[in-house]
Amino acid sequence: MTSPSPSPRPRKRTDAAGTVESPAVTDIAPLAAPIEVPPVSIAAGPMTVTQGAIGRADATSLEVHQGAVGGARADTVAVERSALGIAVASEVQVRQGVVGSILAGSARVEQSFVRTLVAGEVKVEHATGVGILLARKVVGDVKVILDWRGALAFGAAAGIVAGLLGRGRNRGSKGPDA
Repeated sequence: MTSPSPSPRPRKRTDAAGTVESPAVTDIAPLAAPIEVPPVSIAAGPMTVTQGAIGRADATSLEVHQGAVGGARADTVAVERSALGIAVASEVQVRQGVVGSILAGSARVEQSFVRTLVAGEVKVEHATGVGILLARKVVGDVKVILDWRGALAFGAAAGIVAGLLGRGRNRGSKGPDA
């Protein structure tokens, strides 16, 4: 048989004047309202993030080392051993990182994975994976899951299937009086 847990008792502390009782743990009032933390968003000139995280950054240049950025808009973005949600820039460099989407004039990707990459010129070094790549010029050996030819074929096939399904629905929805 277990004994019921004892109720909290006031602690006794000793000061210079003698013994003073402190209130019991249950006597402490709760906070009036929860503390809200606003999303982190920074707008600045040149910015460097080292082992930190930012929700959104608007800067002239952004360098991220072992950190994470949700969204970045800058003239130049450089990411090394970091994660980046989306980057919109004139020039983007990614080294040993993971990026969701890049929209840039030129991009250099090395030993990284990029889900979607849209750029005028792309330079790829070492083993790099790209989910969807749309670029005017690609230099280097890149493993692409879906390039422009694959996207064109996929779009044509999806259009044909959608058209056939739409025709089948229209025929089935007509009543016997039609």
